[in-house]
Amino acid sequence: MDKLLEKIQSLISPICEKHKVSLYSIEYKDKKLTILIDSKEGIDLDKCVEVSGDVSSKLDEVDLIKEEYTLEVASAGVERPLVSLDQFKSSIDQYILVHTSKLYEGYDELVGYLRKVSDTFISLEIKIKTRKLVIDIYLEDIIDSFTTVNI
Repeated sequence: MDKLLEKIQSLISPICEKHKVSLYSIEYKDKKLTILIDSKEGIDLDKCVEVSGDVSSKLDEVDLIKEEYTLEVASAGVERPLVSLDQFKSSIDQYILVHTSKLYEGYDELVGYLRKVSDTFISLEIKIKTRKLVIDIYLEDIIDSFTTVNI
């Protein structure tokens, strides 16, 4: 994360705490600042508007971004990428999809419930035919991963 995003994160983290949401990610690209928020209870439009208003006021006050830009505060959504260790940790007990560079139980695409996160691996509870098992997947083997919906 670059210095600008780190400063923005330190400014808006207290705002997120005040609104009882977690800061999922921040991105600044093409004069657009996108802030994704999340909550175990879910995020509705009213919550996005409340957080956006407070964030906008704070950013205007400190004037970190000198050029004209657009601010977007949105829900991280149901299906979202898991990139950082913190994102994995906040997704424990959620249903996720993982693509791996190595085979685990004969598969390089696994879906299941995230049960544990450590500094080197995640534990995923999967179902193969009629048996449930928990497998450890090394973080270095993960190509990408997403929260998803279990249908």
